[in-house]
Amino acid sequence: MLVKLNRLEEGTPALQVALRESEKIGSSQMEIKSLIPLLRLFDLRELRDSVFYYINKAEKILPALPLSSTEVLGYYEVKGQLMEKYGRYKESLEAFEIIEKHRGQSLQSPIDRLYYHLGLNYHGLNKDERAYEYMKEAYLAKDSLFAQEVQKQMSDLTVKYKTKEKEWEIEQLKRTQAEQYASMVQKIAWLVVALLIVTSICLVLLYKKRAAQKELDLRLARQYIDGLESERKRLAKELHDGVCNDLLGIEMYMQRSPNVEDTNLQTIFSLLEQARVDVRFISHELMPPSLQYANLDMMLSDYTERIEKIHGIHTQYFSSPLDMNWYQIPHQKAYELYRIVQEAITNAMLHGGAGAIKVSLAVDEDDFLSLSVQADGQKPKEETNKTEGIGLRTIADRVKCLDGICTFNYEDLGTILTVKLKV
Repeated sequence: MLVKLNRLEEGTPALQVALRESEKIGSSQMEIKSLIPLLRLFDLRELRDSVFYYINKAEKILPALPLSSTEVLGYYEVKGQLMEKYGRYKESLEAFEIIEKHRGQSLQSPIDRLYYHLGLNYHGLNKDERAYEYMKEAYLAKDSLFAQEVQKQMSDLTVKYKTKEKEWEIEQLKRTQAEQYASMVQKIAWLVVALLIVTSICLVLLYKKRAAQKELDLRLARQYIDGLESERKRLAKELHDGVCNDLLGIEMYMQRSPNVEDTNLQTIFSLLEQARVDVRFISHELMPPSLQYANLDMMLSDYTERIEKIHGIHTQYFSSPLDMNWYQIPHQKAYELYRIVQEAITNAMLHGGAGAIKVSLAVDEDDFLSLSVQADGQKPKEETNKTEGIGLRTIADRVKCLDGICTFNYEDLGTILTVKLKV
């Protein structure tokens, strides 16, 4: 490899190492194999003394090997070429004549080249008659080899032609199969596209149907809530302007009685006053809250305090974060959330027998609002489900109008309503 790369000085030590290793193991065959390239290398480096030194070394090894061995004939072939190059025709002729005797063996040079070298050596020894004979043999052998080569090339071309023909047939078959496969893939692709189009159309129609249904549900929920609020407003006005005033009139009329100091009348006066206060509270609860000068946080705080004061139920209210600007919640959302808390607390008091209520309002970093109403007490009984269901439906419809999510959980410790929506 180093010789092929023209790194001759590096190749010499490597071959010398190989030669020494061959000597160590006592392999004459390996020694000759190492000497042959070493002779060529020294010749390329123009170190003739080294060439002759290793030729003498090889001559001492040759008797240990059969004359007809490939290594010996290879050595004589190299020696003959080198001696011919150096003008030592006699030694070169002797080497090539040994090869001629054993030309049935595997040789590196073809027979015409062998005759050619013999002719050159005879010419160098001034034996032109023999030189002519060998040169003639060389040309005849070359023509014979050329004919054989031509025949071989024709055979190779015929094989290649038939192979190409077969390959062409195979290629045609493959092309046909590829076209059929491409056609099938194209049909499948069109089928897939058609299915995707049909699926897309179905999905669009389904989406539109669901959107229309959602819009209808929202419209119905809004109508229900609007109707409920209108009825609340009407009832609040009737209670305030009618029942409250009637109770006040009865109280004033009875105060004109001559027996006004009677204990029974005083008891009736107290009951009428309490009834009037209760009716006023109910009237105010039914009226829509005013959010013009107050925010949701303030309204819920005030409402829970009134619940505890009037009904004697322990009520807690928490809001977070502390630095939250509650005015940024739109009035309509704040109004609906206030009504949801009202409805949830009313349900807890009427149907759950609640003794303690906790209301919490929070807004996280992503502007998601979370409202929860937790009340102790019992799960509503079967006979109260119908009336309680109206309140739950009202809560659900209000949350739907807010595009939020609500959940009801009945646990051992009571009932928890949770509402979540985007502010």
